Amino acid sequence: MGRQSDVATEMQAYWQSRGATFVHLRLDGRGEAISLKSILSDADVVFHSAEDITPEILRELRAFCERAEKPLIMLDENTLSGLTEALRAWCPIRLA
Repeated sequence: MGRQSDVATEMQAYWQSRGATFVHLRLDGRGEAISLKSILSDADVVFHSAEDITPEILRELRAFCERAEKPLIMLDENTLSGLTEALRAWCPIRLA
């Protein structure tokens, strides 16, 4: 749990330094559907770690993103470097 909090804090700092908003929602199968729907309504894009998700929750997340017409970008690893690699592949822009 501590590692996940550290990673979420790093990612939040990364996005805030670029003028974006970062919202972290831990998907653990307990009532996150309402929270996810609320967050997706304001999201431009959704990132999630491929290493931290069950097949059932991944199906739900994909369905939510599809219905909300939001891109779902899967991270190879749940780290800031995993995020920057996914960004380079998805949207090849200069990441300062």
